[in-house]
Amino acid sequence: MSEARGRWALAGVVAALLGFGLSELAAGAVTLEVGPLLGLREAIITALPPEYIVHNGVDLVAIATGPLLIVLLVLGTTALAAATGLAASDGWRTPAVVTVLVAAVGFLLVVVRPATTRVDFVPVAAGALGFGIGLAVVGGGWSLLRRGRGVPEERGAGEAGRTDTDEPGLRGSRRAFLVRSAVVVVAAVATTVVGEVIGQGRRVVERGRDLLRLTMVTPPQVPAGAQLEVAGLTPWMTPNEDFYRVDSALIVPTIDAEQWQLRIHGEVEREVLLSYTQLIGMTVQEGWQALVSLQNEPGGDLVGNAWWSGVPTRVLLGMAGVLPGADAVVQTGRDGWSCVTSTQALGDPRRGGLLAFAMNGEPLPLEHGYPARTIVPGLYGAASACKWVVDWEVTRLDVVAETREEDPALLTPVRPSSRVEVPASDSDLPPGVVRLAGTAWAPPQGVSSVEVSVDGGAWRLAILGDAREHDAWVQWRAEVELEPGEHVVRARARDRVGNLQDEGDPEETEDPTTGLHEVTFTVVEA
Repeated sequence: MSEARGRWALAGVVAALLGFGLSELAAGAVTLEVGPLLGLREAIITALPPEYIVHNGVDLVAIATGPLLIVLLVLGTTALAAATGLAASDGWRTPAVVTVLVAAVGFLLVVVRPATTRVDFVPVAAGALGFGIGLAVVGGGWSLLRRGRGVPEERGAGEAGRTDTDEPGLRGSRRAFLVRSAVVVVAAVATTVVGEVIGQGRRVVERGRDLLRLTMVTPPQVPAGAQLEVAGLTPWMTPNEDFYRVDSALIVPTIDAEQWQLRIHGEVEREVLLSYTQLIGMTVQEGWQALVSLQNEPGGDLVGNAWWSGVPTRVLLGMAGVLPGADAVVQTGRDGWSCVTSTQALGDPRRGGLLAFAMNGEPLPLEHGYPARTIVPGLYGAASACKWVVDWEVTRLDVVAETREEDPALLTPVRPSSRVEVPASDSDLPPGVVRLAGTAWAPPQGVSSVEVSVDGGAWRLAILGDAREHDAWVQWRAEVELEPGEHVVRARARDRVGNLQDEGDPEETEDPTTGLHEVTFTVVEA
């Protein structure tokens, strides 16, 4: 192999190292439990049909999951990277196509893995981006672009007689090539190390969380009659992995429970430093609570219903002793996000605010605030639901208003709301009786009724599931007989003190939580 081709092959390998490093960094940043190499191995194993794992009585699982597969993946990746680097000597088009195809295969392998989430795709995209950047840097990006466009290289006076065959294969001298390669290798090593450190921190915390035995927590049991047996209806209890997530954390904080503390200070009689051991040793309060995001639009999925276990917030404020006139608490999480919650809401025993440490019978998932987070029924998350909470500063709203740009009085109660889940939007249904169903919520008062309207007609009452849990959501169903054609169904909820769901247009009210959800479907001819 000529020196020029050797350089291009090496450029591809060096670029692959940067791609791996950025992929490792991304995996750590989005808090995946495994890095790209182990993730690729697991994806390949998951994608293999059973007959390829066990063939002719020979169990190949040990081989497929052992070091041999890792070695094969490394060798295969290196060979592909070198070949792509060689192809780059003729221009950027072939490397670009190869990179896109490899990324597509990576996305496909992610899809076939069980319990895939959107963040699982991030390392694949980061790896492809890193490879492209690395190849452009080592190979000279402008030179590649000019070659791809068929533009000849400009030459100095001393190079006027040189032809394309005389080119060393990469723009610049051998020294420049080595310098660029060294820079990319250093970047690859740095990103890999940082990604591994971040990922290792998560794995240590995850192992600690998995070893926790919260014997004081009661396993969740869905109340009798709360879950309506309607196909397509959202489960009454939202599983942890399906619970919505809204936060500002680019990297999910990983906090060792043994190191966690909540500091309660400010306008209090005494400062309190609460450890995790002290928290879980206190009297536990549990209950079903629906959590709603202030960004949830009509019919949106930024709402969930879970069984929360924790210590009442009023007890914690009582430990510190709130001074007269203090009417607000600035809650701050380890991620730096903070919210303002009224002392009245946190101290009201009828509202049931919790410093929660368990969700659906198990320690909080890292993504949902482990080791502890605040839950206040009847307030939107933006005004109460501080995850990874580490600081409560007791203060006054007028003081907060002077130091915060946004309106600190985010104390608007959760409005009665409902959504239509059955039938699905744009679905085709047979003529006759059509079953409608959905969910509604109005914490902390609870839902008293849900009404449905078809094609702008009269409102009719729906049948509710068990609605004794005022802080939780409720399921509803109704049956209507419809003729063939297109139909529109809307729903509205009313709480137990008579408040009716706001029908205002979200664009006009500039409030995404207002308005009614509607679903359009078609009843087809028999």
